[in-house]
Amino acid sequence: MKLNWPGRMEEIEFEDIHILLDGAHNEPAIEQLVNSIA
Repeated sequence: MKLNWPGRMEEIEFEDIHILLDGAHNEPAIEQLVNSIA
């Protein structure tokens, strides 16, 4: 999994899944999203 710096588009790589999120999302929300996929 890779997270870019906040304020930019964030790309999450989880195995074969790639997700792009607006950097405005906070880290806990991103972690929750990743955990929901796992």
